[in-house]
Amino acid sequence: VFVTVKIDVLLIAALKMELDAAQQVFSASDTRPGGVAEWHSVDQDKPNPYIWGVYQMDDSQSFRIAFARPNRMGCDETGSVASALTEKLKP
Repeated sequence: VFVTVKIDVLLIAALKMELDAAQQVFSASDTRPGGVAEWHSVDQDKPNPYIWGVYQMDDSQSFRIAFARPNRMGCDETGSVASALTEKLKP
């Protein structure tokens, strides 16, 4: 049985380069505290793929964050992805 992970924050990017930049910013680093140590890809062969990870803060608090982007540019495409993933993940 597949269970959808509860997501606290959902970020929708318009462009792949924005998604890549966000992933880099939120990834764990040796030069700053906190970050996501491991990203998980979900539904990569479906209409609304996304990645998610657990952002560990330096004070032992954490939250789950997911990133996605539409396959094509445009307001309708972005809105469709945002709507579908908001309904599915309930951030």
